[in-house]
Amino acid sequence: MAYKILYAEDDPLSREKYGDYLTQAGAEVITAKNGQEALELLKNEKFDLLLTGLTMPVIDGMELISRSRKSSPDLPVVILSGGGTVSEAVEAVNLHVFQYLVKPLKDLEVLKNTVFEAIEHNSTMQCSLFRQVLKDVYFIPRIGPLTVGMAHNIKSPLTGVMGYSQLLKMKNPDIEGLDVIIEQANIVSGLLSMVGDKGQSEINFAKTPIDLFELIKIELKFLDFNLFFRHQVDTKIIELKAVPSFPGIYHQIAKVFHHLMQNAADAVFETQKKQISIVTDSFDDTVRLIITDTGVGISPKDLVRVFEPGFSTKPLPYDVEDYETPHGYGLGLYFVKEILNDYNAEIEIESEVGVGTKVTVEFPI
Repeated sequence: MAYKILYAEDDPLSREKYGDYLTQAGAEVITAKNGQEALELLKNEKFDLLLTGLTMPVIDGMELISRSRKSSPDLPVVILSGGGTVSEAVEAVNLHVFQYLVKPLKDLEVLKNTVFEAIEHNSTMQCSLFRQVLKDVYFIPRIGPLTVGMAHNIKSPLTGVMGYSQLLKMKNPDIEGLDVIIEQANIVSGLLSMVGDKGQSEINFAKTPIDLFELIKIELKFLDFNLFFRHQVDTKIIELKAVPSFPGIYHQIAKVFHHLMQNAADAVFETQKKQISIVTDSFDDTVRLIITDTGVGISPKDLVRVFEPGFSTKPLPYDVEDYETPHGYGLGLYFVKEILNDYNAEIEIESEVGVGTKVTVEFPI
């Protein structure tokens, strides 16, 4: 029995191209010119999948998906659009869209495979692939392989500068300023080594023993590149203990720590007391990380929503006047929790408006 697909798209060329391809692949494709037509069809017929564009007259794609969820909550949905925004991607996650494809598709087989996979998966499995892709994009490595090569290329001539400076000092010990040149070159060399090591760790997806104590010391050095964090935030490491290692992917745990620290820095951005504390300890078979800030705090009604995709107490990036002002898409804590779920780790957030926030993360050893 052929799968029955409803394809909503206002562009006739797209309807013909992608609709005909799915028909040739063995599906029965019914088309609609806009969301209103699609909703009428959904009322009267049963479909195995809804394929829809986003920009359509009368009722657009997102509204179509939202309304269809009321009558057909388990209907798999795939978006096929000419492009979208991050906010639309967040909304797609909330609406349990299976996948978000961007046209024109270079390989039409991607459409067929995605559509059939969405239909054949149980509804509880929907959105998992799309969510993973969005997580990878949102938490894209901050250093990466390109910077590794750049650090190496800069360090090579720097080594020559250091060598010739030391040789010059040996032959001419009375020349002023050589010690300063050598000292500063050593500092730059150390920074380049740190950047190179960091970049290397971000392109390594193998699980290795994670030493949380060492990871935090390294990540704090990178946070110093944030001028607000470096010059205005008073970081108090109250109790940073050496703790047992646990298996993990380094850059994932580093991203969790970095995002929690960024949230803490954002929270103290406009407060008079700008203090963040970090605690690590272990008990039984668990390693614990606690980050506390003296920031604005979170209200009880907002606290229960902080892990929802798309929810944020901060403005969107294009609503702020400068990049330093705290902003976000409401995805950070959502994906932090997604990563922690992969490790069977627990996260708890306690907060009081005007007092601050305490985040506790527990990793099983």
